[in-house]
Amino acid sequence: MNLGAELKAFTGEILNDAEGNKPLTFKDVAIIALVGTYGDEPNISGREKFERWELASKLYRSSTEEISLAVEEIAKIKELVGKAFVVVVWAMWSLLEGGSPDGLKQ
Repeated sequence: MNLGAELKAFTGEILNDAEGNKPLTFKDVAIIALVGTYGDEPNISGREKFERWELASKLYRSSTEEISLAVEEIAKIKELVGKAFVVVVWAMWSLLEGGSPDGLKQ
């Protein structure tokens, strides 16, 4: 998985962060989704919180742009990106399924 992959909109334009200062990357969005809280999870367990934090830390601490993710880790990121975002779901899921940040299969 390319942590530095810049996410793109339908138009092919690179998506920027909320302040418009820098491009959104796979790493940025995955970490935000993993550490977020969600209204449909009022009783999330401490174990689940810990595992999400561990995965977010793994992504954050990675010293390389490329990282291997287990099937379960990919599924967790997909689930939480789907809860946290609207616009970037398409680009993130495309990357997680082996495509590119513009939604095209590589």
